[in-house]
Amino acid sequence: MRPLIPALTALCLTVGPVVPLQAADWPDLSRLSIHLDNDEFTGNRPDDRWYSSGGRIDWHSPPNPLAGLNPVTCLQPLRSLRQPSRQRFVSLGQDIYSQNTRTNTVPNPDDRPMGALLYLQAGQSVLSPVVDGTSAQATAKIELGVTGPAALGESIQNGIHHMLGVREVTIWNYQVRPRLGLNLHLSCLRQSSSTATDQRAPMVLHYGYDMSVGNVLTQAGVSLAVSAGPSARAMTVPRSARLASPVVRKVRRWGLIAGLSARAVAYDALLDGDTYGYRSRVSSKPLQGEAFIGVTLALGSRWQLSYALSRRTIDFEGPGVSAKNYKRQNVGQLVLQAPL
Repeated sequence: MRPLIPALTALCLTVGPVVPLQAADWPDLSRLSIHLDNDEFTGNRPDDRWYSSGGRIDWHSPPNPLAGLNPVTCLQPLRSLRQPSRQRFVSLGQDIYSQNTRTNTVPNPDDRPMGALLYLQAGQSVLSPVVDGTSAQATAKIELGVTGPAALGESIQNGIHHMLGVREVTIWNYQVRPRLGLNLHLSCLRQSSSTATDQRAPMVLHYGYDMSVGNVLTQAGVSLAVSAGPSARAMTVPRSARLASPVVRKVRRWGLIAGLSARAVAYDALLDGDTYGYRSRVSSKPLQGEAFIGVTLALGSRWQLSYALSRRTIDFEGPGVSAKNYKRQNVGQLVLQAPL
């Protein structure tokens, strides 16, 4: 991972003018987004396995008018993000990962290790107007995070279990070791329809990419989806809480979306990192994917709520994984956006 550090430093210097971190430079952050992922939201296997919980809270600037904007160029996303119409945001989040069975009293070395990530992100996003039936959204964000006990995985998970009267997880002493992480996340998503300019297209094709570079996560992915409904163009591809863009387009009434995503993973510290007390025999799987379906509803004139259901491939591999006959994971996602 040492060669990644100079590359990440160079990328941060490149993005520096695009994503300034000085508080005095930020506009009024007058909207709030709350994003929660959990297998409890699926109605199927609510047992805190693997990607047990993902949550984040975002504060971001209000939407900007699209009139007069230049199109977003996904081949030059950083250049697109210099537009004065960009929306800025700050985010605080946490991911929690568990083994397949939360009642284990000793860790299984052929299972995903216990682990958590607590992070702070700062970034910005820009939306383009519809030109010849196509619009786009580019997002860039810098993340500072920490793994290990300081990520508060044990405190949050077992604190909630205690309140719910659920058996607590006892193997947090074997979690992934501490790491101070710095990551750059970049994504661009295009929306195309046969309707040249009207944003109320009955059906829209979504396609795009995302990438993460840093000492906690290095990966690249692609997505393809189709949306329908009165707000088909306002729909976004569902992504895990940590990687999602908090800037969500306003829906008029409702919209549906379904699709697939795939990613190539080079390094994931929450799988590939060292653990306490034992030697894990698993590592991140190089190719991963998921299928998803989601719906977004307008709640009055200013609030909106999204729900998505994702079915994911197993994201780790090792010499003893196939013998365990693990089942794929279902994750439910809730996103609420509201004015402050």
